[in-house]
Amino acid sequence: MFNIYKYPFKKIFVFIFTCTMIVLHGCISSTVKKNDPSIKDVLINFKGEPVIPREANKIMIPVFNNFTNQPALSYKLITKLREQIISDGRLAVVSENAPADLLLKGIITAYQIQPVKYNGFEKPIRKRLRITSSIRLFDVTKDREIFLDRNIQAFEEFSDVIPPISSEISIQDKVLDDLAKRIALKTINGWYTVLMTPVEKGKK
Repeated sequence: MFNIYKYPFKKIFVFIFTCTMIVLHGCISSTVKKNDPSIKDVLINFKGEPVIPREANKIMIPVFNNFTNQPALSYKLITKLREQIISDGRLAVVSENAPADLLLKGIITAYQIQPVKYNGFEKPIRKRLRITSSIRLFDVTKDREIFLDRNIQAFEEFSDVIPPISSEISIQDKVLDDLAKRIALKTINGWYTVLMTPVEKGKK
């Protein structure tokens, strides 16, 4: 029979905490697929490990492949992304011919303009511009993949017929800014939840 009065309070607390963590780990392991990249990120950070290795300080970011009909997107996005990584200060961005600890590869997968509001004549008066990307981060020194995220998106609603009127080009620049910030945060921290809209958070 376990007698609580024979043990100091601190030992009891440690015992209860340890049991709780074991049960929690078992629940997570039994209900989640091992190959789910988002859960991997959560578990890595739950263990107190950084997404990128502590010793890594140089990253190479080649121009993203582009599967859209907007060829200029690749260079616009990569310029903004490199600026975001540099301004964070954690990693130095190196040229494609220089040695690097990390390699970030990406694809721009979609460029969509979707009607979201119509007038009485069924003509769209508000639209949503959405750009999606897929990225992979590699640890070059250990020759391993750190993570794969197949769907990082950014979007913005606008109208080119009712005030405040915005052009597609100006909105495109805003969306690319947001997408670059999200990719940079994902690369450095493992997530970009702080930049997600309430609608996106509600879908998760």
